[in-house]
Amino acid sequence: MRMRSLLPKGVALWGGITLLLAIGVLTSLADLAATPADEILRANSMRQRVIVDPKTGRVSGLAAVEDEAAFDVDASEESSPEAAPPDEILPTDEEMDTAEDASADTTGATDTSTAPPTEPPSQEPAAATDADATEPAAADATEAPTEPAPAMNADAAVPGMDARLRSSPSVAQWPKVERSSASLVRAPAPEITEKKGKLQLPRTGEKNITPRQLYARSFQRSVEEEQALLAIVITDAGFSAESLQLMLDLPGEITIGISPYADAKSGQIEALRNAGHEVWAMLPLASRRYPQDDPGPYGLLPQLTEAEQKARLYQTLSRTLGSVGVILPREEAISSAAKVWPGLRDELLGRGLLMLSTHPTRAVDMLAKDPEQQALIRTADTVIDATPNEASIRSVLAGLAAETQAEGTQVALISARPQSLRLLKAWLKEKPPAAPVVLAPLSALYAPPAPPEPPAKPKSDESGGH
Repeated sequence: MRMRSLLPKGVALWGGITLLLAIGVLTSLADLAATPADEILRANSMRQRVIVDPKTGRVSGLAAVEDEAAFDVDASEESSPEAAPPDEILPTDEEMDTAEDASADTTGATDTSTAPPTEPPSQEPAAATDADATEPAAADATEAPTEPAPAMNADAAVPGMDARLRSSPSVAQWPKVERSSASLVRAPAPEITEKKGKLQLPRTGEKNITPRQLYARSFQRSVEEEQALLAIVITDAGFSAESLQLMLDLPGEITIGISPYADAKSGQIEALRNAGHEVWAMLPLASRRYPQDDPGPYGLLPQLTEAEQKARLYQTLSRTLGSVGVILPREEAISSAAKVWPGLRDELLGRGLLMLSTHPTRAVDMLAKDPEQQALIRTADTVIDATPNEASIRSVLAGLAAETQAEGTQVALISARPQSLRLLKAWLKEKPPAAPVVLAPLSALYAPPAPPEPPAKPKSDESGGH
């Protein structure tokens, strides 16, 4: 009682609590130090929560993770056949290394347990991406067709490797189209093509013949009636064989904007042009969100030197030969860069190409001051699938003809997503635009309307009389 009275009020209570906490910490440290190494490895292989070896500093687990599936890639999909059962202990790091060495020693070995013996896997899969689906890779257009790759590949032979975390693109044969009376001029046309090193580039040829003239789809406006021209442009094409087949099923007046990152060996540009479609090149320009939004290895950035800009631009142009013009992305920031844009614009227009800006606030007079250059530039009017759901897309399509008739011309963009293309195909089949609205290739909207024929002179009265 005397000791308690000598201590300040509350100190005895907090002192006791502190002592108990210290004992708990010391006990935990003693338990950790006593944990055998094999138990630590076992806990780690079970992917359990954190436990630290005080001697080596190695981190492993102590309590099972129950909600780990929520963080797995593609956790909502059906489990991979090579994924381990829940109660199975996955192999240790040493076992994984041994298995990988054994797999590397066996050249050409693949797991064919799920593939029919008569269908060998494709030898040249190429990676491709799409915002909505895993896209098939492109096969070389000059090679014989190959069968789709089996679900499992050589990586599946490594024990414990989760197939959900691997990138294994499916392989599909790109559709081919034979030439016909509807086909456009073969590309590259030698009279409008030049070589720079190993690259072939479009150019203005002799007598001012240009790619915008030679590669364009022929279109003649009717003189008898006033037509309202509707140009539908499919953007960012080139990554999906399914999308390509849908585009080939559309009328030839539909214009295709193809990405320079599409497989150059797939023959897509040739197939589209053989089917009568005008092709334009998607120009990879940096946006204001760069570097979070990276335009890729061919991307044109404000901070690049002029030589670097041209080198990247030439890569894009060489991979999209046969293009009538270039399409600027909606969120690009290059056209407002005073030190970069004029040289880039002059290079493109000087090579005989047209230009379409899809930026919502960049008017033609902001892109060029010269009237001759302004005649080679247009801006897009609407985006059909800006809201990517069926109800919204159908709504925009339903009002497209009326808007075109009111304005006289309309440039409507739609992405190369299969879902959007199916809705466009259905609309064109069920409710195609009716006169005076007509579908037209994009290049037709750059040409001035044909002047009306002069009225016929009245015949003079030769009968005489008063």
